[in-house]
Amino acid sequence: MRQLTLLWARVGIAAMVLTLSAGLSGAQHLGDAAPYNLFTFGDATGFNSDVEGKVAVGGNAHFQNYSIGFKDQGGIALQVGGNLNYNNGSVYGDIYVGGTATIVGVGFPAGGTLYNARPPIDFAAVYNYLRLHSNYWASLTPNGGVTNFFGQLQLSGNDPVRNVFRIDASHLQGIHSVNLLVPTGSTVLINVLGANVVFPNIGYNWNGSQDNRLFQRVLWNLPQATSVSVNSLRGSVLAVDAALTGGYGAIEGQVIVGSFSGPTQVNHWRFEGDLEVVPEPASVVVLGVGVMGLMAVKARRWNPTRR
Repeated sequence: MRQLTLLWARVGIAAMVLTLSAGLSGAQHLGDAAPYNLFTFGDATGFNSDVEGKVAVGGNAHFQNYSIGFKDQGGIALQVGGNLNYNNGSVYGDIYVGGTATIVGVGFPAGGTLYNARPPIDFAAVYNYLRLHSNYWASLTPNGGVTNFFGQLQLSGNDPVRNVFRIDASHLQGIHSVNLLVPTGSTVLINVLGANVVFPNIGYNWNGSQDNRLFQRVLWNLPQATSVSVNSLRGSVLAVDAALTGGYGAIEGQVIVGSFSGPTQVNHWRFEGDLEVVPEPASVVVLGVGVMGLMAVKARRWNPTRR
């Protein structure tokens, strides 16, 4: 019996380690939204521009003189939960539309097909996952410092794995650049607090470099935002409840927002950072099984009346 109890204890601990390890993997940081360059839970309107990767729109979509998926060709390039109105442009893959599709002058250079069918993605499930994680990441204790150095917002950290910053939306105003002073290869999580967030047309640097490959490890997390204005931005942005309005600039990263509108170019730089995910309840249950098993073994080991 003692050997069986010890076996269950070891199984519980091993399973716990595997579960937590899987939970902390950077591969699922953005859940089912991870493959998309632009992901909205509501409507999307784009014109005279392009999204270089794949697009998923939970509501209605209106595109004009627009290109989608040039740097991520094949498969499903565009998913729309509501109605689609698309005038002139190119889509480099298939289109799924849950509502009515009105398409004029749109080409499929990669051989895609229009399907008038419900998109495969579950927008409600993705929202619940990312709403939970956005709040969780915002609650993490910052381990980096923030200073305004003559108009340059400096975010300084020395953690080789993950640097967490917390700023107010007002910190982005009146500056000419943002400079990350952090180890190369580390993940940078920038939690921006406030309902209205404006990213001005400024420069972004990583230890003085503007290499977009570095900014693939940067996530701007806006848990409180209801409106976001962007002219230029390096790194990915997560604002699940915000209406993002873009100008004639470019976002060098993934965009996951409530809704999207404007001529902003969204370039294909997928987030590759490593963020913690919310610990799953199953992990706690397995941990309890393992701990109780070890306690039972210890109790039997020190019980003078055992046989």
